[in-house]
Amino acid sequence: MVTRKFIVTMIVFLLMSTIAAKPKGRLHYDFSEVDSYLRKQASLKKSKWNGYPAGRIYPDGLSLIVMKDGEILYDQGYGGMTSESVIPFASGSKWLAGITVMKSVDDGFLTLDTKTQDVLPYFSGDKGKATLRHLFTHSAGYPADDPLCLNFDITLEECVRGLSNIQLLSPPGEKLRYSSVSMQIGARMVEVATGEDWQTYFYKNVALPLNMKNTDWKAHLETKNPRIAGAIQSTGKDYIQFLHMLLNHGIYKKRQYISRDTIDILLKDQTINAEIESMWQNYRYGIGCFMEKMDEENNGVVVSHPGSIGVAPWIDRSRGVACVLSASCGFNDTQEVYWTLQKLVEKAVDNPK
Repeated sequence: MVTRKFIVTMIVFLLMSTIAAKPKGRLHYDFSEVDSYLRKQASLKKSKWNGYPAGRIYPDGLSLIVMKDGEILYDQGYGGMTSESVIPFASGSKWLAGITVMKSVDDGFLTLDTKTQDVLPYFSGDKGKATLRHLFTHSAGYPADDPLCLNFDITLEECVRGLSNIQLLSPPGEKLRYSSVSMQIGARMVEVATGEDWQTYFYKNVALPLNMKNTDWKAHLETKNPRIAGAIQSTGKDYIQFLHMLLNHGIYKKRQYISRDTIDILLKDQTINAEIESMWQNYRYGIGCFMEKMDEENNGVVVSHPGSIGVAPWIDRSRGVACVLSASCGFNDTQEVYWTLQKLVEKAVDNPK
């Protein structure tokens, strides 16, 4: 026989279950200031200057995509640019080069302390002693650039053999000097250690598992000597998948794509003892990325790598936010835009409704 007490107990249980199962309300983030600012910038014009015709500052427009905790909070473009536009990322390539190197480290092919001469025996003296860490943190002592890095008629191997003949400007680890040369050498080390060419290794181990369908090293043209420091072409939507993985401690789509320790190394200053000689804003450097803000233990909090044509990807680890600003112009035109958008995004995320 069903008692009154039993019936009351069941009603209370069902009511509590219903309350517990009720989903929490989603937070609303107000990006109206971001949107208004982006729209205004996309419409700005400039007069004829130094032989260049008058017209919009951003002839192909501007777009911004913002993700927090895996959810797209904002995705808008003006003037023709969208987060799905395939464009060159210029120096934004260095961050993807960094994760490619760290994947080879995580998989046991190399370590950050592997010396150049251990993999490429034709490097000798101080050049041979430069480690993979030096090469991907602009602290190996090489000059900023060399014509070989832009010779698309040769292979990466031929390029690097030629680079073995140039002179260092300082011993490895002594100076922090922005350099495209060193990353070319480090990429060749990855090729030799893994037995695959750079672009194949990147596709199999970065682009494919991170669902970056429109990302490759062909921003300049089809070549076996891709400019490691600047030849990525991608989209905002592709690149933000990579940034999301970084914020998620190496996990992508519920799978540990790369170890948390490896991500922590990539996003930590690796140049503490080097004297800064020529770096953007005198920022310290992780593996392929700028440390815009760090905590007391030199871990990156705001980490980025803008490119010379106006693209600017960044993450804010304190807020769990990833952003990609896409543009096609000179970075001098977008640098203030980049910093302003950083502040506006912070304001929007810090004040949910």
